[in-house]
Amino acid sequence: MSRFRVKDAGGNAGIWMWSEPLHDAERDVSILIIDTELEASEDKKAENIKIIALAFLLSSLFIHNSKGDIDEKSCASLSIATEFATFINQ
Repeated sequence: MSRFRVKDAGGNAGIWMWSEPLHDAERDVSILIIDTELEASEDKKAENIKIIALAFLLSSLFIHNSKGDIDEKSCASLSIATEFATFINQ
């Protein structure tokens, strides 16, 4: 299997899905790997929320990954994700 293809200069916003599910024969489950890429600009916040929402709804496990140091922007991104998770659980 090949890895996700991304551009170094950005332009990857959206949900990227692995081409085929992995199968865990021991537990008899299929695993679908998705990756979300968000835009850093404030004017893309509504689009980012939709991307995170769809990823949450498709996932049984969600891992937040951030490049570099945990700064204010990454905390804001994580805050959006946790707010949505709280909304889903209500």
